[in-house]
Amino acid sequence: MQALVAHGRFSRTVLTSRRPPVALGDDPRVVAEAVDAFSLEEAALLTRELPHLGALLRDEHAVGLERGRELVTHPLAVVQGHPKFLALAEAQAHDPEALAGHLERTASAWERGEDELQAFFQDEESRLPAEAFLAALEGWARAIAGALPPAAGTLFHVLCTLEEEDRQEGVVEGTRRDIWCRLAQLGEVPALMTTLVSLIEMGLVEIQQEGQGTVWYVLHPGVAEFGRAAAGEAVQVDIDHALASW
Repeated sequence: MQALVAHGRFSRTVLTSRRPPVALGDDPRVVAEAVDAFSLEEAALLTRELPHLGALLRDEHAVGLERGRELVTHPLAVVQGHPKFLALAEAQAHDPEALAGHLERTASAWERGEDELQAFFQDEESRLPAEAFLAALEGWARAIAGALPPAAGTLFHVLCTLEEEDRQEGVVEGTRRDIWCRLAQLGEVPALMTTLVSLIEMGLVEIQQEGQGTVWYVLHPGVAEFGRAAAGEAVQVDIDHALASW
């Protein structure tokens, strides 16, 4: 870091992090920008590139161009340019009518009037504070998680409760039988990938792989926080004990 920033010349170093580096907090040369919601233009450009939402915009779906554009305009107002909301909307957009239902629930979770949401199109930036995004994200995650099959719902709570560095294939495979028994789940432990499919399709979990190495299960921090709380303290204790034992 010092080698990159101590030269005093005209180049610039850009760092991205969920947490501001403590050592740079008081440095007058450092400008901290919170990257939260996209602008309207950025959100629209990204939406056109997404497979499901983009198809609705380009009249490549059976619902037709007018209905497709209507279905996409509503998500842009509801998601307010937030990238995770766009990802969740894209995951639901394989079924446009189901997407419309999710959007209605999310609009309610905002606890904001329709006029305030529609202002995104006039201002081209969201007026909503970061705290409002987290509250609405919890509402959307709750609605999606509530529709999961039981085994997928259990796995979702397990992944949310795991520490971030433990959300990897080896750890989950090594502990899931013990966790399944500790949580008093009936029947055989379902295949991991079979259960994961629902979480991936719903946009709650992404899979990332380091080359040919470790497979990671990635959750948005806000989604993980909601899932951990929804799992409850008893489930958290059981999972902690299973990992400690393993």
